[in-house]
Amino acid sequence: MKDVKPGVKASVQRVVSFEDTAAALGNEGIKVLSSPSMILLMELASSKVLEPLLEEDERTVGISFDIKHMAPTPAGMSVVANSELVEAKGIKFKFNVEVLDDLEKIGEGTISMAVIKMDRFLEGAIAKKL
Repeated sequence: MKDVKPGVKASVQRVVSFEDTAAALGNEGIKVLSSPSMILLMELASSKVLEPLLEEDERTVGISFDIKHMAPTPAGMSVVANSELVEAKGIKFKFNVEVLDDLEKIGEGTISMAVIKMDRFLEGAIAKKL
């Protein structure tokens, strides 16, 4: 992995679809952006910060989440997840994240991620099945 300094930012935008809602996850009738879908957007934005710096065999994985989901966003509305790298220690990285819809901030918090070597990571996962 190439060197990275705090302050690097990235964003991910999407229109909330039914598949992103709490209703799609089994919370019947709640057709708003689910917390897991919001956290996924935060994680994708954070990954995007590191993506250009990764070697071919490296990927990022989330390892810690401290998130507040503060307001509902209905299906059909746009959201944007913003992430800023605030700390880099070896293979571990901490990000300040937020998600906004067309009207307000709907979520915020911190995410920590690690950079992993794909082969080693997958070998460990496969070993669990044996």
